[in-house]
Amino acid sequence: MASKLSSKQLKAREFILSVFRKEAPATKPTLKKLMKVYSDTDNSVVTEKYGERLISSFLSIYKFKSYKDYQDILNIMKEASVYDTGLTYYGNFHAIITKKLFDSETVRVEWIIEQMSTKGSMAEINNILVYLFKREKENLSELLNDVLQITQYTKNEKLVASTIVRHALFDSKFKDADLIQSIFDREFSKADEDVIRGIEVYFRGSRAHKSVQVVVRNWLYTVTEKDEYLPEEAKDIFLF
Repeated sequence: MASKLSSKQLKAREFILSVFRKEAPATKPTLKKLMKVYSDTDNSVVTEKYGERLISSFLSIYKFKSYKDYQDILNIMKEASVYDTGLTYYGNFHAIITKKLFDSETVRVEWIIEQMSTKGSMAEINNILVYLFKREKENLSELLNDVLQITQYTKNEKLVASTIVRHALFDSKFKDADLIQSIFDREFSKADEDVIRGIEVYFRGSRAHKSVQVVVRNWLYTVTEKDEYLPEEAKDIFLF
């Protein structure tokens, strides 16, 4: 294989191996260089063999020093394009990046939530909440409460809240109906049309636990007054 690579590609491969083997120092300059290697289409023949394993190796040993340091690392990955795909490095490998950030001993969960609430894109918010719903089953309600508290009065407050409702509607094991009710009471007591339409769409395909479905159905009936959201027992009364 090595004989078929150009001198430039051989240098890229040597550097990649040093990151993969955790021989290169886990520093911002190393990450920036790694992003540069990935952005160069000439290196695709080399990098495609390693994919997400490179960032996994890097993030598993990087020591985050502060919230700003966390933001800097995240921004480096968000700003680096991968070849001509139109996606960033973060966009390509968001699942492993999110996992490694939560697993890191030096990243505070509050940093992840704070970043999400003030500067997070819709995709980033979704990625983080997907991770929480899939991974944090035992402490999920506690973590979601933390998320709601930290994101309150921030730019993405309502987006975070509606995303939690969406995931709750597609997770049959999530039973904290009180948490969903608190979101409606606090965040969506005066919901705009876009939020209402979005939750209507989520509800139609819902696989939620019955207790969650009841809360969402009642809220939808309150804000839309559509008969389709009446509880079955109420429908029977009206028919009678």
